[in-house]
Amino acid sequence: MGHTSLWVFGVVVVVMMGCGPSARVPGGEPFSISISTGGGFAGLCEGCRLQSTGTIERWRRIGTRAEEVLWSGEVEVEVAVGWRDRLEGTGALGQVHRQTGNMTTQVTYTRGDTTLNWSWQAATKEDGSPLRAWHSEFAGFCRISSEE
Repeated sequence: MGHTSLWVFGVVVVVMMGCGPSARVPGGEPFSISISTGGGFAGLCEGCRLQSTGTIERWRRIGTRAEEVLWSGEVEVEVAVGWRDRLEGTGALGQVHRQTGNMTTQVTYTRGDTTLNWSWQAATKEDGSPLRAWHSEFAGFCRISSEE
């Protein structure tokens, strides 16, 4: 096999198999979306995490202890990508939204080497922001997914 044939064979293999984890994620690199609500004097925090691979987990953490996975499942990768696209479509990526309180709601989005965090007091009323509406819908999706 000559150098040209070997090079062509290598290109065909890379195209057919993908090149690393990002090749398996439609529309880009691997990502993770996590939502949580908690705090208070006990430091109880519960949340849901969705990975670009379709892995979804509900978890709980008390204080500084490690997270305890309460439930784990899988959704289609396209569903995960849809939630990512909807989050990006809220316009929040260009905004800073950091509030804390006794009980805090948080959204964390990691894509590549970038991690973005937004938070607000859990007791505040809905303010009509697209990010808060997205969070509410995503939290419902997480509850429904873990009940199935």
